[in-house]
Order: sequence, then C-alpha cells, then structure tokens
Amino acid sequence: MFRRKVEENNDMLDLTKLLGDSIRNKSYISLKDNNKDLENMINSLLKCYYDNSAIIGANSIVEKIINLDAIGSMITTSNSQSDIIQSMVASSEELASTADSVSESIQELSNNSNDTKDKALESAKEVDGIVEFIGDSFKGIKKIKEELNIVGSMVKDIKGVTDIIKQIADQTNLLALNASIEAARAGDQGRGFSVVANEIKALAEYSNESIKTIYENIEALTMNTTEAVKCTDIVVSKLMNGGEKLNLIPSNLHNIVELIESIDEKVSHIASISEEQTATTTVLANELS
Repeated sequence: MFRRKVEENNDMLDLTKLLGDSIRNKSYISLKDNNKDLENMINSLLKCYYDNSAIIGANSIVEKIINLDAIGSMITTSNSQSDIIQSMVASSEELASTADSVSESIQELSNNSNDTKDKALESAKEVDGIVEFIGDSFKGIKKIKEELNIVGSMVKDIKGVTDIIKQIADQTNLLALNASIEAARAGDQGRGFSVVANEIKALAEYSNESIKTIYENIEALTMNTTEAVKCTDIVVSKLMNGGEKLNLIPSNLHNIVELIESIDEKVSHIASISEEQTATTTVLANELS
C-alpha cells in the first residue's frame, strides 16, 4: 500500500519538474502513458501564459504553479515519511526475526532444563537405591557382628570348660603318681595296681596335651573373633557416615530439581511473552508494508 503511494507521489514530482522546465524554456510538455487530456490542458494553460493574452489566466497559472510547488513540497515530505515508514517496516521485520531467534533460544534453554531435571531425578533414584543397599549391608554386618560376639561368648565358655578339664587331668595325674608310689611300696602285691596307675597317668598326660592344643585353638579363635569384631565395627562406622552423607544427596538433588522447575516456569513465562511480542511485531510489520 505504501509502495503504491510512493510511486504515485514520484509521478507527481516528475510532472512538477517537467512543468517547471517547460516554463523556463517556454516549451510545451509531452506526457507518457496516454495522458493526452492532461497534456492538452496543461499545454493550453502554458500557451495562454506565453501569449500574455489574459492577465487573469496568467495569474491563475502562476497560482497553480505555486500550488504545484507546494504540492511538490508536500510530496517530498510524504516521500520522506514513506522512507521513514519503510525504515520502520525493515526495523519491525528485523525485530520480528530477532524475537524468533530469542524464542528459539528460550525453547532450547527450556529443553536443556528439562533434560537436566530428568537426569537429576534419575540420579536421585540411583542414589536412593545405593542408600537402600548400604542400609541392607549395614544390617547384614550388624548381624555378623552379633554372631561373632556370640561365638566369642561360646569360646569363653569352652575355655572355662577346658580349664575344668585341665584341672581334672592335673588332679588325675597327681593321683596316678601317688598310686604308683603306693604300688611300689606294696611290692609284688601292688604290681597290678601300678600298671593301672601308669595307664591313668598316661591318659592324664594325653588329656593335658589335648587341652594345650585346645587352648591354642581357643586363643587363635578368640584373636580372630576379636579382630573380626573390630573390622565390623570399622565397617559399620564407615557405612553409617557414608549413609548419612548419601542421605543428603537425594535431598540436594530434589532441591536442584525444584530450582530447575522454578527456572523452567520463568523460562516458559518469558517464552510466552516473547511469542506475544513476535506476533505483535509481525502484525505491525504486515500493517506497515
């Protein structure tokens, strides 16, 4: 619409210039585009002006020329305004293009924030699984520690029983020694009793050797059990510390997700405003063009 008006204004400017040149050169105009009626009318006015046959007619022509100059000035101003409008159209189109680019960037940012949120939620689920696994491991190790403590208690009981057996073996050995002495005093009559006493003594000595081996095994078992309990205590302590720290991770990840959701809401709001501005700018550009 504005381009058509500019073309019409330019035609008027050309006509004004052509008329001015004809007056200065005292010549007649020749119009294109089959505008013979206009051409004849203007040439008649020019002839009247050249012949000075009518002062009124001349003055009228001068006034018309003056009016044509004024019209030319208005046309020039109109063209200048048209140029400004065309510049506004170009600026509006550029603004619309920029708004589209901003909208695309905002959409990309929104997509990235959604991806980050999904990954954070996925990580939170994985951490929850790890925390659950550590909790189960913690329970299992505590159970092992309880069993080891039971074993340690049983070892102590076995050691107590072994102490009693050793005392009995020592006492039996002492009695066998006394029996051997008495059998020796009895001579031939005590020979059979002496054999029995020697067998009892040998059994007592064997019992002492077995008890010694049992003591060694009990000592080793006690040491191993004690060491195992210490190790389980260390593992339990580390699992507790690790579990407490891991318990903070899901909470932190959920906080991150909430922040991302808040940012996503703001981004969506900005995107909505940007789309409205883009639509408004596009309509304005279409109206101006």
